[in-house]
Amino acid sequence: MKIQLQEDQWRLRLDEDELAALCAGETIACRSRLPRGLSISFFLHTHDHTDATVRGESDGWHMAVPRAPVVELQSRLPDRDGLSFDLVHDPAVDFRLLLQVDVHDSKRRRRAASVVV
Repeated sequence: MKIQLQEDQWRLRLDEDELAALCAGETIACRSRLPRGLSISFFLHTHDHTDATVRGESDGWHMAVPRAPVVELQSRLPDRDGLSFDLVHDPAVDFRLLLQVDVHDSKRRRRAASVVV
């Protein structure tokens, strides 16, 4: 998982294996180790609710996204747009989570699969 942090959004890019693991109910993790023993961690999993959530814990940031749209995303690969979720449900704050699948990874996989046949 690759993470891009911006003022008003977190953009998560997964490869197809990570997306498959997420659809299977696994948690995807990303940890950046920094000097002096510091690190920052992000955890992503799906849940059966309709809203995405984020919470800060002592071990890192935990994000949960609705399972149904993630499974639907997997069925339409390659997909350039991905999914977008509001993370803060406050009209005064616009903070989003973008979940995308690496399109280049998807295209490579499909080319390789067509060559094998």
